[in-house]
Amino acid sequence: AGNLNARGRLGDLVDPSLRTYNWDQAKIVLNLAMMCTDQSPSLRPTMSQVVAVLEGEKTLEDLSKEIAPST
Repeated sequence: AGNLNARGRLGDLVDPSLRTYNWDQAKIVLNLAMMCTDQSPSLRPTMSQVVAVLEGEKTLEDLSKEIAPST
C-alpha cells in the first residue's frame, strides 16, 4: 500500500469486483488507512479523530494538522 500511495495509485487497492463506488469517499478511507498504519504511533490518529473524519466533521487536512509533529 505504501508503494502504491507513493506512486499516487491508491485506487489500485480498491477491490475490482466493486462495480460502482464513490471515488471521493474511497480516497478518504484509503488515505485515512494510510495514516492509521503510520510506522510512528505518535503520527497515527486516535479513533475519535478517525470517526470525526468518517462522519464528515473533520477533513483529512484538519487531521493532518492535528497529528503533525510540532516544530
